[in-house]
This record gives sequence, structure tokens and C-alpha cells, in this order.
Amino acid sequence: MPPNPVLEKVKTLVYEFKDTIPVVTALRNPALTQAHWRQIKEMIGYDFDISEPDFTLQSLIDLDVQVHQARIQELSTQATQEEMLEQEFGKIKKKWLQEQLNFQSYKEDVRFYYPNNRRAKRRCSFWCRSTSCTRCSTSVWPT
Repeated sequence: MPPNPVLEKVKTLVYEFKDTIPVVTALRNPALTQAHWRQIKEMIGYDFDISEPDFTLQSLIDLDVQVHQARIQELSTQATQEEMLEQEFGKIKKKWLQEQLNFQSYKEDVRFYYPNNRRAKRRCSFWCRSTSCTRCSTSVWPT
């Protein structure tokens, strides 16, 4: 039986679609910021707007995005981790803003001390560790 050109065309389209799906999933990440999108556009070499109605799956296939699949997925993962770090910093900030530090003067001098020293040291130590761990994360963008 002779080869069927329609079958070959459908087969090619299916493989292109299959190769593009992981990229589409990564690009749908809501944690992607403008900085991430700028990197993706530079990587692909084309300035596109995904919110335009004429931007379709075929547009991505035409841009040959599957070639950059690994890097796009890496950026998407990084965006998610950065969002988690921002949330963690937000929690730390909220806790510190709620913390009341009642200092008292020391022997009629200009120096002050914190009367509940153990509790203060314990809390300060905990939040310093949290901040240090978060700051040392590899997901933090350079400023």
C-alpha cells in the first residue's frame, strides 16, 4: 500500500502539539512576572503578547518554542519559588509589625533594656533564622 500523505501530515501535527504542551503549561504559570516574560521573549527572539486574541497555540508552534522548553520550564519553576519567598517575607514582616517591644529606661540613663529578655531573644533568634534561610535561597532575583 502506498504511503498516505494525510497520515504523515497528521502525525507531524500531533508530534508538534505534543512537544509544545509542556511549554504551554509553563507559560500559563500565574507567578510569571514582567521580568520573566522579558527573559522568555529574549530567549525566543520575538516580542509577543499572549493576551492578544490572535495569539494561538499555532503561534507558539510557529515560534518554535519547544526548542527552549527546558529553559522556559526552569523560569516557570523559578517564578513559583520566588512567589513563595515573597509570601514568606510577607509573613515575617507581618509578624514583626505585630510584635510589641516595650523598652524601659535603665537607671535614669539614656540606655534602654527589654525587660522580658528570654522571650525577646527566643523570638529574635527564630525570625533571624527564618530571614537568613529565605535570603539564602537560590530563587531570589538579584537586585
